[in-house]
Amino acid sequence: MNVKNSILELRGITVSYGDHTVISNFSMQLERGELVAVTGVSGSGKTSLIRAILGFVPIEQGEILVDGIPVNAVEVRKHTAYLPQDLSFPCEWVDEVLRMPFSFRNNKDRKITEEQWLDCFGRLGLEDGIMKKRLNEISGGQRQRMMLAIASMLDKDIIILDEPTSALDAASVNLVTEYIKELSTRGKSVISVTHDNVFAAACDKVIEIKSK
Repeated sequence: MNVKNSILELRGITVSYGDHTVISNFSMQLERGELVAVTGVSGSGKTSLIRAILGFVPIEQGEILVDGIPVNAVEVRKHTAYLPQDLSFPCEWVDEVLRMPFSFRNNKDRKITEEQWLDCFGRLGLEDGIMKKRLNEISGGQRQRMMLAIASMLDKDIIILDEPTSALDAASVNLVTEYIKELSTRGKSVISVTHDNVFAAACDKVIEIKSK
């Protein structure tokens, strides 16, 4: 792989919880516009890996490079939009959730119109009226697609997804898969943890993490 085309590179990453090592000497490169699936059995360390990339858990050894430059977690997050698997929110209304990420300092320059939201929602199979609903009125699958819409609207170079199809039916999986593939064709680089074989098969590359 051509290093100069890599937007994100992991070199010899090791992550441990106490005496238990969950990721050992892991290396990978993510090219610009590439869609990569990270797979493996439950407990193999997939989510720990992406949380380590984002600085949510410490890296015991190794380094992370963005555009070939070693960076800390703060710098990684400046370039990254993240869709977690745990979708809990300190808000009551959907429109509050949509506004919240754009109130952060790194995202304040992004101005998204209602028309842009509705266009994105339509492509993800979400009804227009969802913007006026309470969070407890929408399903887990709708929340998942709403958060994917937010991640894409942040317009970051790197998008990290944790099980983006886990709460979806087959029709919605197809919509989400096509939407994520479109993001990569527009130059976004995507890493997605997944157990979904259909989604993984649509990715440019699959990396399997072995259990320790």
